[in-house]
Amino acid sequence: MFASGNASTRTTPITSTFATRPSTTVPPAAQTFEPLAKSVLRHRLLYSIFGYSSAFSLASDVFLAGGDDASVVVRLLQPSAWINASLRWIVGVLPIVVLRKVYLTHDAAPAPSPSKIMRGAMAKPSTRRSIAVYSASAILLLTLNLMRTSYDQEDMHFGVFVNSRKHPYYLNGRLIFLVLAQLWFAVSFALRNVMLERFVFRWSRAASSSTALFMPKNLIQLLVTITLFAFCSFVLYDVSFGLARMIVLPVLLRLPVLRTVLRPFAGHFVKGNWTLTLPLRHLYLESHAFVLGMTTLANWEFAESLFDVYIPQPMKVASTTADPNVTLISGITSTDPLFLHFAYAELRDVATDDSAASAARRTALFSDQKFSPSLWSTLAREALLRLGHDYQVFLRRGNPAPAPPSVPVSAASSETFRTALDAASSQSDIQSPSTTRTAAEVERRAKDVSMPELFPLCIVTPYRYSSSDGSTDPCGGLLAHHSPPWSREVVARCDEWWTRERINKVAEMCLPNRELDALVVEVLSGLVCASLTEDRYGVVQRDIPRIIEAFLSFLSALEEYQAEGDSRILEEKERTRIEVARATEAICVVSDSLKSGVADIVRTFGDKLVRVQVSPKDCEEASVDSTVLASKLTKRMNSTYPTILDRAKETQVDYQRWTVSEYTLPTVKRAG
Repeated sequence: MFASGNASTRTTPITSTFATRPSTTVPPAAQTFEPLAKSVLRHRLLYSIFGYSSAFSLASDVFLAGGDDASVVVRLLQPSAWINASLRWIVGVLPIVVLRKVYLTHDAAPAPSPSKIMRGAMAKPSTRRSIAVYSASAILLLTLNLMRTSYDQEDMHFGVFVNSRKHPYYLNGRLIFLVLAQLWFAVSFALRNVMLERFVFRWSRAASSSTALFMPKNLIQLLVTITLFAFCSFVLYDVSFGLARMIVLPVLLRLPVLRTVLRPFAGHFVKGNWTLTLPLRHLYLESHAFVLGMTTLANWEFAESLFDVYIPQPMKVASTTADPNVTLISGITSTDPLFLHFAYAELRDVATDDSAASAARRTALFSDQKFSPSLWSTLAREALLRLGHDYQVFLRRGNPAPAPPSVPVSAASSETFRTALDAASSQSDIQSPSTTRTAAEVERRAKDVSMPELFPLCIVTPYRYSSSDGSTDPCGGLLAHHSPPWSREVVARCDEWWTRERINKVAEMCLPNRELDALVVEVLSGLVCASLTEDRYGVVQRDIPRIIEAFLSFLSALEEYQAEGDSRILEEKERTRIEVARATEAICVVSDSLKSGVADIVRTFGDKLVRVQVSPKDCEEASVDSTVLASKLTKRMNSTYPTILDRAKETQVDYQRWTVSEYTLPTVKRAG
């Protein structure tokens, strides 16, 4: 009875009203943080850089470019001064600021020597375009200056051709001198920016009134620096111009083809001898070229310095959104290191601030359950991956990651083809002459197939001339053999300075993102210390050993490298001592943050760090000297645990794979 009833009755499942909801992830930075940061940068560009640079152009035009005898106040009230300053800023300063904005890069690729810096910069198309923009702006500024000078003083004769009826096409030497001087200043300033790596983003920790360029001390320092640079460049230009007038131009006028082209325009330049006192007879021209060049360089340097000061300043944009924590965590997932700097800088302020508003934001960050993975899990994963990536770069000493080993090509393809051919021939009982000829043809073609190179080929190196001092250039060796000893010594010193690798530059190559790494360490240490009283569910406790292990692993590598640099001081000269000191400053940007972070965590948690094995004596050392404590914990952790940063070099590793059960700390009871 029960069997028949069950067979005739069908059970219908009850339809559930609960639908499977997809897990909410943190939105990408391109939708939340980056648009807000771009708006702040746009505001800084328009109101700070454009405003102050235009005011400086007006001041330089009033104080240095006044062609009449009017007072400064009268010139300031003249409409012509404002119009001229506006034109000078538009054609001379605005292109430089736009150029800096377009070619600003975060990929810091420092080179250890000046020769490699210059070689690497000249290999980029952006450097050549920058030199072209600087040169064009300098020529436009010269054009405006000549128009104003010709209007004020008609007897200066700055026309293109000289006033000569006999030779109406002779070029004006004064104009050529001014044009070449402006081009010389433009190229010199562009090369100076290359050596200073001005197009690489430099992080600025905080803005203060003492760093403002319009402060008298900073403004005087800027003007003195650019005046000395302009004076040295102008002296070299005078020497180069005189050598070109005495040597290069007479040689060009003796060549058959160029002589026909150049003599109608520049034949009068070779008449008369060039002496050292000749520039003294044209002091007004010399002073005019120097003042114009110095004014041009001062406007450029002031605009470039404004960019260095105002653009890298930290910003606070997350507080203006509905959920600041989501905006900040979304910002640290950005792929652009420029926005990573701003996101971690704002997050550092939240992590280290003692106000009630910041404490509430940290509590909300630790208690988040709306996203999967949670906000803290995303933050910890991104931060440790960033430290792991830079740790691997440091271990490689700034060199690129090695390519994966290539699988050698075997000769299986040709052997398989030959086996198939033998099998096909053995299956046929009757072999006709045509079949034999076909088999022979196939065999010949199989032999012509290119085999893989199992052994390296012997490469014959052509013979090169080598002199006794190691030079491979026969002309250079000949000149070195017949030149006086003092000139060889000067050339050797210049070549050694040009090609020698600086220790501080090598250290900067090992830590290209040291400012960002210091921010990451400060964020993690600040949040870990705050979690003792503000983390209600203990979600941070499982990550504390991994964070301390990452800090100490990175710190141990930094201390080993720093010890290598300190050992070189005893062996080399004072010059190396200065370079080692600068390299130590670059390393201390990260190492000091790591030491302070470890010490803050140990002081905060004390003996609650059971797995890290912190004793009361360690807590006392943390309050006295963080360096001793960090060194002791580094040795202790390295001898106990594998390095988390070594595992973090694979950026695709899942964050949950780093969760080790033995790292979990006992839950700390909190008041409330």
